[in-house]
This record gives sequence, C-alpha cells and structure tokens, in this order.
Amino acid sequence: METKLIIDIETMAAPRAAILLEQSFVKPAGNTKKRETKDKQIAEKSAKLQESAALLDGSPVVILGGILDVRPFQIFTWDKDSPLDFDIPGVLLLPCQNEQSLLIAFKSLLEGLDGVCFVGHNVEKRKDISGFDLPHLRFRFAVHGIPLPRTMDPASTKSLDTMFLFWKSSHAKTLFVTLEEIAARLELTDKPFPIQGKDIPALWAAGDMEGCLLKNYFDLLLTQQVFSRLAPAF
Repeated sequence: METKLIIDIETMAAPRAAILLEQSFVKPAGNTKKRETKDKQIAEKSAKLQESAALLDGSPVVILGGILDVRPFQIFTWDKDSPLDFDIPGVLLLPCQNEQSLLIAFKSLLEGLDGVCFVGHNVEKRKDISGFDLPHLRFRFAVHGIPLPRTMDPASTKSLDTMFLFWKSSHAKTLFVTLEEIAARLELTDKPFPIQGKDIPALWAAGDMEGCLLKNYFDLLLTQQVFSRLAPAF
C-alpha cells in the first residue's frame, strides 16, 4: 500500500571549496561581448552563489523532517558534545552522528515501506519546477556513496508538490510561490514563522538546534495543511 510521506529538509552552507568549485563554472550571458560587462556578470553571479551557499549541491543536510501517516519525525545531525535537553511534543527526534548516518537512517525508514509518494513544497525536479528536497537528497546519497532507496529512483519516484498543486488550483501566473504565501492565501496563517530558511546555517552553527528543528516542524505542518486543502482526494 502506497504511503504519503511529507518531507522537508534543512541544509548548512556548502564548504568553501564547494562554493569555489561552483564559482569556477560561472559564465557570462552568451550574447555578452564587452569584457567589462562579462566580468561584471561573473562577479554578480559568483556573489549570488555565495549568498545561496545552503542551496548548492555541496550543502550538507542537517535536518530531515517528515510526517508519515500523521506521525511526525525529525532525523538530524548532532554534536554529541552538546547537550540535547529539549523535546518537541508528539515528534520523534532521531539524532545522528553525521550526515551519512542521517541518510542511512532515512534509507532504512523508506525500505520498511511498500511504496511511497513524497509530498512537499518544491520537492521534486520537473519540467517547469527546479525542485530541491529530493534532488538534493539524491546528490547527497551519491556524495557518500550510499545506494539510493528504491522509492527515490529518479526514473520512478512518486511525488506531489504543493507548489504545483497551488498553480493548478488558482490564478497564479507563476509556479514559484512560497509555502507561506500559499498558506496566507488559504487563510491558514497570517503570521510568518520568526525563523526563515536562510537563517538555518547561522543558527545551527551557533548551536540553536531547537530553533532550527521548530522551523522545520512548522514547515512540515504547514505543508500538511496546504496539501490537505489542495488535494483532499489524496
């Protein structure tokens, strides 16, 4: 029986070597002729890569949250020298030594299911959607040399995207609408969470694991509510 699995991940900034590698591939627009313009375009694109360092292929996953049959869980990396003296009621917290252990734990969970349909916001790469969570997880599995779970095979993964569902169910002219905007339009919430995704790397590095986990959990619940409104048949 196929199971709906809502997922959301949080990532750290890619290490400097990975950022430099990405910057080495930057090129100016194909029709640019002036050297000064080319240099300016390369500098601007390189700066944007630095700003979005948590979205690069080299960005390690630190939190992988999910809701499986209404049971929420969070798998996360944990420095065992730091205390873990907090709890999120109703959420199964699974600390792992590092990203590799996190991915192995997630694979073990998936292999215990007969079939999975992943649900998320901008969760999968499609023709008109860049996707993030599943493509990023696949790459991180590859980095660590861990074979993909069969349910994440890029040729056959099943997924439902709240961003795509909103586009099909509204007058939105673009696919790229944030989860928070969709939730506001559906009158699910009128207050944004005080922590944004871009804040995670700095907060995680500073040791605010609880704040980062709460942000991830908030997004999971919001995704669940948006999905239930836009795809009640599922």
